[in-house]
Amino acid sequence: ELPIIGRGSHTILSEGMDNLFLSMDVTTQAQFKAKGEETVQEIATLMQQTKVKVRQVVDLLLIWLRIIPQVNKHYLEKEAKIKAEKIMGLYKNK
Repeated sequence: ELPIIGRGSHTILSEGMDNLFLSMDVTTQAQFKAKGEETVQEIATLMQQTKVKVRQVVDLLLIWLRIIPQVNKHYLEKEAKIKAEKIMGLYKNK
């Protein structure tokens, strides 16, 4: 069972990813899903620290999002920043 931050992060990571996920081949889908789960765990661990930097969360998200084939780098960066801000909002409201 994930802590509240982990569950919230999982929801945020999956937001808006349906079409991209379905466009991937089965192998890439499996890799994307596994890395997503790992990223949620890493973010949950990060959120337990006293001082969390948005950049750390963005970096974790970018590593995960780069698995998506043939997607614009700027789109990935924008998506990572949006998701990181939402996750940081969870952290501040816990």
